[in-house]
Amino acid sequence: TYTLQFLDKLSLNYAAAYTLIDDLGLGGQRYSWVAAIFNFGYLAGAIPANYLIQRFPVAKFTGIMIFIWAILLIAHIGAKTYGGILVLRFLLGVLESCISPSCMALSSNFYKRSEQPLRMCFFLSFNGIATMLGALLSWGLGHATHSKLVPWKLIFLTIGLMNLVWSAVFLLLCPDTPMNARFLKPKEKLVAIERVANNMMGIKNSKYKKDQVIEVVTDYKTLFYVLIGLACGVINGGSGNFQSALIKGFGFSSTESTILQMPTGAIEFGVIFTAGIIAVLVKNTRCIIFCLLCIP
Repeated sequence: TYTLQFLDKLSLNYAAAYTLIDDLGLGGQRYSWVAAIFNFGYLAGAIPANYLIQRFPVAKFTGIMIFIWAILLIAHIGAKTYGGILVLRFLLGVLESCISPSCMALSSNFYKRSEQPLRMCFFLSFNGIATMLGALLSWGLGHATHSKLVPWKLIFLTIGLMNLVWSAVFLLLCPDTPMNARFLKPKEKLVAIERVANNMMGIKNSKYKKDQVIEVVTDYKTLFYVLIGLACGVINGGSGNFQSALIKGFGFSSTESTILQMPTGAIEFGVIFTAGIIAVLVKNTRCIIFCLLCIP
């Protein structure tokens, strides 16, 4: 799920390697705004998404969001104007804002606190797999010379259909909690709940607690996390949306500029997964690892 969600974000970057900018009149600052508006949508949807995750069964909610954003992604092939693509990217950001908290909520429902960091690091590392998969897909679709759809539309259509199929798989197979996990026997469900009881946070709590909100906004550690996320996001947003344009600027063709993004995905997968293992095995090293990774 995380792979497909990141692939959705990168779809604009891969489409820009072909004729998207010329076809939709995205010259000048327009393409930058199309890239940025996804994150405005993400920002607008983040708090409502977290609220809804608390109110509804998390797996069902997430599966429905995957289905809707798949439809939106397919709808990109019908975009004909600057305004149309702006609306589509904004709505896509709103819907995809649920994915990180959903994955974290599902992890906390099934795994002990000591087991969660490696799981979360594992699904985060698959952003790298998404980069490699997207590069391969875009390179292959760039060779589709007999299609009625131009390559950038084929990219949105293919990734959208992948998400559509996965939404059905997710809704069918992913449980919200151990209690409705069909692959667990009754005794195993009790054991699963007992395992996460030591997290001291329960399986699910939908009650709004004002004191927790106050604690969050007054906690200096949370402010540090916000600034870390902001700093990484600035770099990630630039490289994620403009990588194709940057590589083309060195004189490479459209297909070459997509396939040359594969190494970055491989490095991302390897480094993040390795860093997660080190952080779990070697105690009190998370801040050191983070600083070392930020320097490059």
